[in-house]
Amino acid sequence: APVPGTVHDALLAAGRIPNVHYGYGERDQLWVGERTWIYRKEFILPEDHGAQEHIDLVAEGLDTFCTIVINGHEIARTDNMFRPWRIAVESLLHAGRNEIELIFLPASEVMRVGTAARHLPAWNEAQPNKAHVWGPTGRGYLRKQACQFGWDWGPQCPSAGPWLPVRLECWSIARIEDWRLEQAHLPDGSVRLALYVKPNTGADVAIAASFSHQGQILAQIAEPFWGGHEWIFTIQNPALWWANGMGEQPLHDLVIELHSPAGDLLDARRARIGLRKIELVCEPDAFGRSFYFRLNGRAFFVKGSNWIPLDAHPSAQNLEPRYRRDLQSAAMAHMNMLRVWGGGYFSHDIFYDLCDELGILVWQDLMFGCGTYPSWDENFLESIRLETVQQARRLRHHACLACWCGNNELEQGFTAPAWEAGNLEQDQAGKMAWASYNEIFERVLPAALLQGDPVTPYFRGSPHCAPEDGRDALTERSGDLHTWEIWFTSAPFENYRNYHHRFLSEFGFQSMPDAALLREYAPDGDNLSPDSKWIDFRQRSQPGNARVAEITADWFGEAFQKTDFARYCVLTQLTQGLGLKIGIEHWRCLFPRCGGATYWQLNDRWAASTWATIDYHGRWKASHHIVEQLFAPLAVVGIENRESSTVTAYVINDHAAPISGEFTLIVTSAAGVELARVKRSIIASPESVPTLVDTFALDRMVSRSIDGADLLVWLKFEAPNKPPAENLVLLARPRSLRLAPPALDVQVVSGEEESVLTIAAGNVPALWVHLERAAELPAENGGLSLEFEFFHLAPNTRRTLRLRHPNRSAPAAVDLRIVTIFDYLFPCSK
Repeated sequence: APVPGTVHDALLAAGRIPNVHYGYGERDQLWVGERTWIYRKEFILPEDHGAQEHIDLVAEGLDTFCTIVINGHEIARTDNMFRPWRIAVESLLHAGRNEIELIFLPASEVMRVGTAARHLPAWNEAQPNKAHVWGPTGRGYLRKQACQFGWDWGPQCPSAGPWLPVRLECWSIARIEDWRLEQAHLPDGSVRLALYVKPNTGADVAIAASFSHQGQILAQIAEPFWGGHEWIFTIQNPALWWANGMGEQPLHDLVIELHSPAGDLLDARRARIGLRKIELVCEPDAFGRSFYFRLNGRAFFVKGSNWIPLDAHPSAQNLEPRYRRDLQSAAMAHMNMLRVWGGGYFSHDIFYDLCDELGILVWQDLMFGCGTYPSWDENFLESIRLETVQQARRLRHHACLACWCGNNELEQGFTAPAWEAGNLEQDQAGKMAWASYNEIFERVLPAALLQGDPVTPYFRGSPHCAPEDGRDALTERSGDLHTWEIWFTSAPFENYRNYHHRFLSEFGFQSMPDAALLREYAPDGDNLSPDSKWIDFRQRSQPGNARVAEITADWFGEAFQKTDFARYCVLTQLTQGLGLKIGIEHWRCLFPRCGGATYWQLNDRWAASTWATIDYHGRWKASHHIVEQLFAPLAVVGIENRESSTVTAYVINDHAAPISGEFTLIVTSAAGVELARVKRSIIASPESVPTLVDTFALDRMVSRSIDGADLLVWLKFEAPNKPPAENLVLLARPRSLRLAPPALDVQVVSGEEESVLTIAAGNVPALWVHLERAAELPAENGGLSLEFEFFHLAPNTRRTLRLRHPNRSAPAAVDLRIVTIFDYLFPCSK
């Protein structure tokens, strides 16, 4: 069995269970969570092992209920997946052959026993007469990844095992028990650093520490101490760390060494440090109480998404390339923050290391989500206290760490004056008493963070509100909001514009992944279609694929109903992107009243219709290409009003300085005939504050009656040394547009792994230009990819792009099919 790893890793390698990702494999592996699993290993301890005074068994993560036995002696019983364990074992070991056993008991039994004593309501419980069952009751009794028991975007896959490294650590005299580095950013621009080092004993020791950048030592120390050590030093003219799009991400090297009085190295720690000051600004203002972030004194609009665990179980296999793939996709889409959602697990170290490198701030939920918890159980409270202290100590030095959040959606759905039972037949979850909620999220967790990370901002839950707004988690006045009206009702995307909240931390709409990905995992013989049995099996949210079809048909009409399955999938992605566009552009235009938008969700954990904009293999959906345009650091936005036939235009500049440039608005017919043109010199305000250009009355600009089906409004903002910001505003659904067939001219200059592609439009505009891949190509690393897709070409314009084809010869004509929305709406006319 691989360690780190899970039971599923071992059973899959041995061919004993089906892969949850293929066909109906989910059904045939659920028994794994009902069994006891034993990991056994023999190891040889050398004769000179006594040269060290102490030997500790260190388990960084055990999932979840594990009895640890060494040479026949039980040494510990663990009950928390989210915390490490250190146990002294030198008295149980001997030279030669030793044996360790890790006995993992089924979490399901703890859930059953707990539920029998007192039901803990949650949203993922089995419900009568439901086509899809999420999971069993009682997960609130566990400190285990909640979404292993199923969620509305993923499978049930309860696992067990040593999901993080397990090792023996040998040491003498002392080791570093804890360290922290606190930053004080001074008015003169310098940074005063205070390094605290705490050994685990009061023995006489010595510290040797250095702080350097790019090999240049900026400060160092070597001196004896005992009990604890504080080293304060100042960095003049520091290289500051900035979020993605705001500046560079310099990382300094901190080395801490513990030495004996004789000079022997006892222990060491190494970390990469970004010098930055992050603030969550919650202050009274004209709209209530603000909720936005400030980095190094600069306010900025949060552009981001929500992060879910990589896979159905927390495998440690092949981690770095998968994390890097998805995080780079976030950075390429100009994201500056990801919210690590509270129903999964604290991510692996490499996740935070990469966020440090890429400039992606992390909103870190604590692991409580969509359910209730046993606040009366002192053992549970102590377990979550230790978990929080240990995770805070692990993560607090990362430049990317922006805030701690206590939970996901408990205030929105699970709190009441007193404990209440739910009614599963009526889809009503029960509630936990406010006193019980406060015990965890106002007392235990804040106290633990005060001990583990007293600097990083904390708030008790998401969504939440300020004290003056009571317990109204949906208030516009303060806090953040999760809005799911668009998905769970028949409301149109335009309803996003009704929300003027301080921060949007969850919102979104589902789409299918590419048909090629679905074909890779579909059961043999399944003829994939929107209503196929397997596609429905993979859908885990109540509105289901019917809601995806409903709103996609509203935007694309008969083409959506008649197209082939591959194009059907793309149209759902395009619809998803259009929904995100309406919401995100609206909220960017409200900054600083609205402090940011993190849509649900970035990544996926299997092939299915979900809210992700990146599929399970890391391929961008059409919606992610649209997100890349929405989050551009220099953007031009047009908010249409169909009733008054107006477009209100804004320029948004995320840079630190104002930008002077030229704004252009061109009105054309759907076939490309120019009807009106306006040019203005504009100075775009800095730091995300929107600059209002004007509200343009289209009926006064064109010399004919307004017909939204025959009108395109093209916006552009051009500034020296900046990529132009472009946008297209529609006054009708795409299904109603009276488009003419575009005549695209495509030129390719071939290279070995990358070619240059130039696409030019003639007199007719081309909307949502993209590369259509052959349906039979494999979903992962197959075929061609274009660096920028689903863009618009105004009449007589062109765009030059990179065309990637790694490990393939230059693209053949049959591979290269550039299409537009016209090919979808009128497939037989061109």
